[in-house]
Amino acid sequence: MPIDTFDELVKYEMGLVRDIESSGLRLLDFAFHRVNRDDLAQMIGALKEEGERHRDQIAACMEAAGAVPTASVSEAAEGVYERFQSFVALKPSADMVSQFAADTVVRFLRLSIVAHSTLLDRVVLLGDTGCVRTVQSNLLQKLVSVARFEQVSHELGAQFVAQAAGRA
Repeated sequence: MPIDTFDELVKYEMGLVRDIESSGLRLLDFAFHRVNRDDLAQMIGALKEEGERHRDQIAACMEAAGAVPTASVSEAAEGVYERFQSFVALKPSADMVSQFAADTVVRFLRLSIVAHSTLLDRVVLLGDTGCVRTVQSNLLQKLVSVARFEQVSHELGAQFVAQAAGRA
């Protein structure tokens, strides 16, 4: 399908954001079942629920815009997921899996933030106020989530460094 107009490009980018959310759900589910900390598992579970809402909201924007949804995955989000799978296959300690899971969620959220930021600019230019509100709300939630996961990742790392220093 050729993309010859800005409107068609925006519809395509809506699909990209939806695909990132869909692929991200697989990553979050995989991470949820591998972390050894209840607080981190709860955060990942809540983020997964949020991701399902975001995916569905973007799909609704696509439908309202007349975009034809296609079944695809986000290669970028799948790459983040596959890297985490590869790390787990190395059989690291449970603590390191939790640390890497938090780091991986940050990477995924940063990818999603970039995609949402681009889409927000596009729907603003088109004047699609319904999608503007949806994408802006999703973006703000992602920014809050990434800050929380960055903090948890830092705190986990600091605990591991302190533990190692105590053993030295």
